[in-house]
Amino acid sequence: MIDTHSHRLGRISAKAGDVFVTQSKSCSSLLIRVATLSKWSHVGIAVSSESVLEAVKAGGNTHGLSQQVRVVPIEVFAANVSAMRHYIRPDELTPQQTEKLNSFVNSNNENRYTALHAALTVFIPIMALCLGALAIISTIDSLARAEPSAVQSLPFWVGVLTINVFIYLIYRLMAWSFRSDWGVKATENLFRKTRFGRWLVDIKYEMFCSKLVVLAENEISGSLVSCLPSESEAQPKHIVKACEKSGWPQVDV
Repeated sequence: MIDTHSHRLGRISAKAGDVFVTQSKSCSSLLIRVATLSKWSHVGIAVSSESVLEAVKAGGNTHGLSQQVRVVPIEVFAANVSAMRHYIRPDELTPQQTEKLNSFVNSNNENRYTALHAALTVFIPIMALCLGALAIISTIDSLARAEPSAVQSLPFWVGVLTINVFIYLIYRLMAWSFRSDWGVKATENLFRKTRFGRWLVDIKYEMFCSKLVVLAENEISGSLVSCLPSESEAQPKHIVKACEKSGWPQVDV
């Protein structure tokens, strides 16, 4: 009996710079897809016609290897997946881009996988949702508690506006601490004051799959760069959206 999935993999015509996204039936894949509201839970970038660069965690699709950044054959990358999509880079990489990609691979092959910072990619969206809900609840509660005559007064609405502005500033402060160069540096310096905080900062420079792809694309100054978020907030769905926005052909494998 022919293995249909393996047969399809054998027909993949990949080249360096192509992108692959996958999902599997594992609990971790389901958790990632639910948390990120996406169909996809893992992403990698091809470094040749036969191999893919990825960052993986222990267990599952690691074939006995520890948590790490690694280059694997496409067949290994696709092992145990329930769905896989191939985004085809419209233009082949230039010799200079290929050299930069290979250099990036060599400089990161000792890096390890960080599940914690992968999970933190949903922090800003969740905080935005929670603080938005808090602002709405606060406004409704103020309206419910106020006398009808007070609702029609200017001081009441000034108070409501002040609370909502304060909540918004909290969100902006959190976003600033994650996104701006100065904010990230200030946050790191603050965290380094404790042992646990120093550990968090140290593992920040380890990899997760979507961060790895974003950094690789930045390294080669690829066409996706303008469509991608910062590496610390990147999720597989962001890579997918960037490929689709850039008009990359796609093939479901």
